[in-house]
Formats: sequence, C-alpha cells, structure tokens
Amino acid sequence: MSVRHHFAESRGVASTDSLRTSTCSRCVLCSSSGLAGWIQQSGAQAELIREGDLAWIPPDVKHWHGATAMSRMTRTAIVESRGGKTVEWLEMVDDKEYNAVNTEKKP
Repeated sequence: MSVRHHFAESRGVASTDSLRTSTCSRCVLCSSSGLAGWIQQSGAQAELIREGDLAWIPPDVKHWHGATAMSRMTRTAIVESRGGKTVEWLEMVDDKEYNAVNTEKKP
C-alpha cells in the first residue's frame, strides 16, 4: 500500500504528523519538486530529504517525518501490513523538538 501526504512549511510550529512505529518496513519517498523535509528515527539525528530521496525505516522503530520550517514537503510512504495493521500512532512531535531540528540543521 502507498500513502501520500503533504506537509506545509511551518514557520516555528511543528509541521509533521505524529511519532509512530510501523509494523513492517517502511520506505519514504520525498516527492516534492524542489522542496525538502525532515525524517528522524528514534535515537538518530534528523536527516534532510529532498525530491527523489528514499528513506527506509525498519519495523517497530519510532520515527517521524515532515516539512522543514521554510519548505513544504510531499512524501509517499510505501508500507506493508501485518495482521491488518500498518502503523501504531504515538504522541505528536512537539514544537520544541521540531524547532531544535530546524535550528541545528538548516536545509
């Protein structure tokens, strides 16, 4: 199954969806023309992804992805299901965590 989602630039308010774990491996393709976004797995540094970049997230790893503070991002996630479930939604990414990524790393 594939899921497409658009994130608007944030200007200081987290423009992501919730933290989550995926029941199976997840591939995320950044499909925005000339735009960029962030992807971060638990315990790792946030990575900037740009149009055409592909990120792989192992099963059951807590992660998030979304727009940068100054750029929109559209991503397509390719996911499998296990037991009819594709994702476990967790807490929202808070503004403090999101802003720290945008302050430390400029796209």
